[in-house]
Amino acid sequence: MVDTHVTSAETRSEFGDDVANIADATSFDETIDDDLDIYERCFEVGRGAVMVKAADILGNSDYYGLGGSAELRKTLRKKLDSFI
Repeated sequence: MVDTHVTSAETRSEFGDDVANIADATSFDETIDDDLDIYERCFEVGRGAVMVKAADILGNSDYYGLGGSAELRKTLRKKLDSFI
């Protein structure tokens, strides 16, 4: 999990496999080049991961217009359109 110092193992220990799997599936992974790969991970884990990722994307969508470049704004919009 990149957004926090909490490890997957710590999440698993504290909250169980279901929550850890959702967190793992929805967390940013800098080794993934294609945003669609993270969506596939979410769909593999199931409905919970898909709902968390959808909420994350929608929650951040108000800020897409603030992207530093036209290319970034286009990428963020593509992400929204692709997943939702």
